[in-house]
Amino acid sequence: MTTNESRPLDPCPRKGISRQTLLRGAMSVLATGAVLGTTRAAADQGTGWGGLASSIGGRVLLPSDGAQFNTSKKVFNSFYDNSNPAAIVTVLSQSDVQKAVAFAASNNLKIAPRGGGHSYVGASNASGAMVLDLRGLPGGANFDADSGNVTVTPATDVQAVQQALGAAGRAMPTGRGPTVGIAGLALGGGIGADSRHAGLTCDALQSATVVLPGGEVVTASVHDNPDLFWALRGGGGGNFGVTTSMTFATFPTADSDLVWLDFAPSSAVQVLTGWQSWLSTADRNSWGMVDLSVGSAQANCRLLATCPAGAGPGVVGALKSAVGVAPSSAQTLIFQPACDDLVFGDLVDGGCALMGVGSCWVMA
Repeated sequence: MTTNESRPLDPCPRKGISRQTLLRGAMSVLATGAVLGTTRAAADQGTGWGGLASSIGGRVLLPSDGAQFNTSKKVFNSFYDNSNPAAIVTVLSQSDVQKAVAFAASNNLKIAPRGGGHSYVGASNASGAMVLDLRGLPGGANFDADSGNVTVTPATDVQAVQQALGAAGRAMPTGRGPTVGIAGLALGGGIGADSRHAGLTCDALQSATVVLPGGEVVTASVHDNPDLFWALRGGGGGNFGVTTSMTFATFPTADSDLVWLDFAPSSAVQVLTGWQSWLSTADRNSWGMVDLSVGSAQANCRLLATCPAGAGPGVVGALKSAVGVAPSSAQTLIFQPACDDLVFGDLVDGGCALMGVGSCWVMA
């Protein structure tokens, strides 16, 4: 989530613009590099950064810190390890975030907030920007049984959220990657095995605490700053501030079946076509994906699906019929509600280690 200071903050999008339309425009901006660019006016690395460092409970790391800086700038996607941020600011409180954001605004610095560090477009580690490392914010995931909501800090990962909810027999729509940060997932949409019946991760968002570019703290919800809330739920590309806390609605869980069918790689076209045909009419509580590996000694074509407990055998039959090609193997597994997406992800990623770098994920 990056503060785009190329225009004044205006958290009030024009009426009549859909989230889809605005997102398409945001993707065009990303493609041109206009959002995550270099700084236009570098802060003085002597007195400027030192003043920020002395005012926060966290710390400021600069390129002059050598190995420590180089280690700290690394993210999950090593493709971006060669990025050269102006500084890495680790924060330990919301007050730290406010001071860092205000400092960036006054020095005309772009901000690259880092949660889980999984951004595919490198938004967690932009050259010339202040990387705002949010992993030190306290709080984690806290479930409130009375409201059924869970409140999390932005860098809390999917595994921690699902574990906190699993103990209460609850869940929320998330992705399959256990170490992905919840804020980046939600602000970008968030798709996973529960999306067909529970929506995207952003659809479950009830409210968020946001530090605006000037350092002000606001709450965004249906009732408070509703236009900003609209933008945070997939409409604005994450360009309106730094989110420090998020509250999500949850739903009750139940046991599910996991269906796993392997096909010959030469059947990929039939598998993709059949999967799409099956999913177009499948029960909304079912979900599926096709995993294809290429450029590997162990080529793979696998179809996985989740469905309500007991429905697995019927789904296997329906998928076989839709694909029209006999699988080399088929099995149905049952997994518990505490792990839903996590177990699904672990099973898929367990095979990923054998597939090499050419793995291609196709999700519904």
